[in-house]
Amino acid sequence: MDILINVPGCVHGISSIGDRLVVSYIDPPGIEVIAVDGRVLHQFDNTNQHFEMPNYLTTSTDGFIYVSDSKKDRITKLDSSLNVIKTMSSPLLQGPRGVASVNRNQLLVASRNNNRVVLLNTNTGEAFALLHLKPIRRTPGPLSYNVKEKTVYVANSHRTTRIHKYKLTNAD
Repeated sequence: MDILINVPGCVHGISSIGDRLVVSYIDPPGIEVIAVDGRVLHQFDNTNQHFEMPNYLTTSTDGFIYVSDSKKDRITKLDSSLNVIKTMSSPLLQGPRGVASVNRNQLLVASRNNNRVVLLNTNTGEAFALLHLKPIRRTPGPLSYNVKEKTVYVANSHRTTRIHKYKLTNAD
């Protein structure tokens, strides 16, 4: 069964919270929580230009939404109604792209401009370089984390036909 959901912008990130979808748009910049039938439940008010380029997003098991903004070099934590809880930045977050929830208090972030995968503590905002990726034709973009296997999957920022797999030996 194929169901089409029409949205108002160019979708860049998508995740889910229960039976709702969270969608980020880069043109125009915005974030929405929508029902699976397409009804907009919450829309982020970006009139103060909090987001310049909301790229990727992820949802945590405790219902928070984390959105990367590669133009503002930061990650924003939102509640399920799209209220800003906090913003996090670090010199290690240079052009953050893909984000993946590791556990309740940690995110993995693909830092495009320095070819790193960064572990971000969402309580303290501290960032640690977890992987330094060899520059490949493109820079890191979307990523995923497999908790059970302690494995990170990273694709390049732009059109790519490869996904790189990295086994983390000390991941908790």
